[in-house]
Amino acid sequence: MEQNRKPTILHLIASLDPGGTERQLLLTIPRLHDFNHVIICLEKWGAIGDQLKTLEFPVYFVPT
Repeated sequence: MEQNRKPTILHLIASLDPGGTERQLLLTIPRLHDFNHVIICLEKWGAIGDQLKTLEFPVYFVPT
């Protein structure tokens, strides 16, 4: 079994409600094929989080 040897980027963001930074995250992550991605949302889950989940990225809500 071959291991995935790509580096992982942890994206830590306060909110996943639609906004500038959140939209850029949604547009950028799918284009970075050389990395694994983990997204952690700290304050407010939103539509961008749902879209990232639909794209099968690991997204976690960890309320602070």
